Amino acid sequence: MAVHQEAAIVRTSLIYGLHQMDNGTRSFAERLRDGREVGLFSDVLRQPVWVETLAAALLELAREALAVPLPGVDEVLRR
Repeated sequence: MAVHQEAAIVRTSLIYGLHQMDNGTRSFAERLRDGREVGLFSDVLRQPVWVETLAAALLELAREALAVPLPGVDEVLRR
């Protein structure tokens, strides 16, 4: 941030979609399917995000910051 004052940092976790399952989710699903015990945290709050929703939000952030067309985006709107 010290290098570029207008930089944005986006930290995400629990990004999910249907095309490829991450290792943690795959292992969790296998344990459930096999009837094995699954341990979960009870003191952590997290909010999953759909991969396509995240991608759209990141494109919107970039579009607003740059005010130029981005590949795959038809129109630039300045609000």
